[in-house]
Amino acid sequence: MSTAIVPVQQATIRQYAKQLQLTTIGGQFTQVAEQAVRQKQSHLSYLEALLGAEVEERDRNAVARRIKESHFPKVKTLEDFKFSDAPHLPAVQIGTWPRAAT
Repeated sequence: MSTAIVPVQQATIRQYAKQLQLTTIGGQFTQVAEQAVRQKQSHLSYLEALLGAEVEERDRNAVARRIKESHFPKVKTLEDFKFSDAPHLPAVQIGTWPRAAT
């Protein structure tokens, strides 16, 4: 394949991906292709990796969108709590409360 054709093909693939709203594929197909060549993967393995990346990105975006749309209140931590507003709470005792292992 002529090296002069490759940039044209890449531009065409990016345009197709944009039209089909496959932004991850449009942004990652060259890197995934280079990796597939280095690892001597088949064209099916390349396609699987590329589509998998698109699905993962869409899943991440969907979760982020749902969290944003849920309008959860601001995340608050014990460090943010103003014990001066509740003097009846023992700050030292609460600060040493056993925490669950993460």
